[in-house]
Formats: sequence, structure tokens, C-alpha cells
Amino acid sequence: MTKKEKWYSVPTLITLLTTNWPFVVSTILAFIVSFWSFAVDIFSRNDVQAGLIVFFVSLWTLIGIIIIKNLNKPRPVKIVHDCAYSLAITSVALSIFKFPNNHISHQNKSGIALLLGIQNLSNSPLKVRVKNINLVLSGRAIVGAPNDVNLYIPMGTLKSIRSGLVEYIPTQRELNGYFSCEVDYGPWDKEYQRTYTCRSDIFANIVNSNDDSYEITTSTESIQDDDREFR
Repeated sequence: MTKKEKWYSVPTLITLLTTNWPFVVSTILAFIVSFWSFAVDIFSRNDVQAGLIVFFVSLWTLIGIIIIKNLNKPRPVKIVHDCAYSLAITSVALSIFKFPNNHISHQNKSGIALLLGIQNLSNSPLKVRVKNINLVLSGRAIVGAPNDVNLYIPMGTLKSIRSGLVEYIPTQRELNGYFSCEVDYGPWDKEYQRTYTCRSDIFANIVNSNDDSYEITTSTESIQDDDREFR
């Protein structure tokens, strides 16, 4: 140690605190005992105990008075809408429609569309987005890219959604294939919270009653559905 340095200099104190563990432990124990003794002396005094008793009695008395006073007042209640599992596809059907007259490749031709009945089973309106509607019948898929459908479904209401068209061949009376779709949904005034997915095999028998009218008998099986949080 040089002449300019003293035993209580900062480097010396740091060295003692970091290397001399008996000294550090002894100091910490002495501080704890001193503080504990001080606290015991304070709370053992009669005037301090009386003050604490008055404080806690007054506090809980005031809390009880406020609770009793507010019992007869209307309280605002915030309803948190839980829309999990509150949407379902309740009907599936096939129907024949005409392609638009200005369609690029299927002018004046007929096509088969999937009709899905989507029902709101929740206790409030739902905001719904139907996407990725796929329909495959006897190896033929929907002509063109499927479009998303956005809509609002009131409480307890059933809405029908139509897919794109699969080319209809009049000589084919029996069709088989599958359909699938995804439905994002949530409270009408918030973001989407859930995603409902559905896939099923589908079979159809087409009866031509006259030149302009068709009757399609549709059946489904092996339905696979899932309801999960929206991502």
C-alpha cells in the first residue's frame, strides 16, 4: 500500500468485501440482527400496537360500510363474448347454375356449385370470413380460384354460402368427390378469434326431370371438422 492510500480507501474496501467472506457474512448477520431488534422494540411498544389496532379496525369498518352501501346500486357488467364452438355447418347441398355469359372458357355452360349452410350458434352476432372453399367432383375441381366470402351472421341465424362452379357434364348422373373449407369468425365488432375447418366426402345423384330442371340428391360422409384459435 502506498503512502497516499489509506486502509479505508475504496479499493481496499472493495477487496475486503469481495475476498474476505467471513467479514462479509459477519457484517450481514450483524445488520439483520440489529434491524430485527429495532423492529421488535418498535412493535412491542403499547402506543404502536394501539395505533395499529385503530388503523386496521377503521380500515375494515370503512370497507364494510362501502360494500353494504353499494349492494343496492346497479353495477356495470362487462360481457366477455366467448365464441368458441359457436359456429357450425348445418347443411350441405349441390345445385346447378349457369356460368356467366362473359366467362372466358365456359360461356353458356352449366356448372355445379356447393351450397353450405352456416349457422351462428352463439348469443351475439358473428363476423365471418369463408375461405378456401374447395369442391372436387369426379376428378373436376372448381373453375378458377376460389373467392373469400365476408359476411355478418345474426344470432341464431343460418346463412347460405355458394362456392365456385365445377363444370357439369350432362351425361354424368352420379358424382363423387369431396369438399373442404375454412371459416374464420369472431364477435361482430372485434377481430377474428376462431377458425373452423371442415372436410367431407360427398356423393350426388342427378335426375333430369325436364330440359331446364334438375334434381340433385346429395349425401355426405366421413365429415372431419375442427375448431381452433385463429392464427
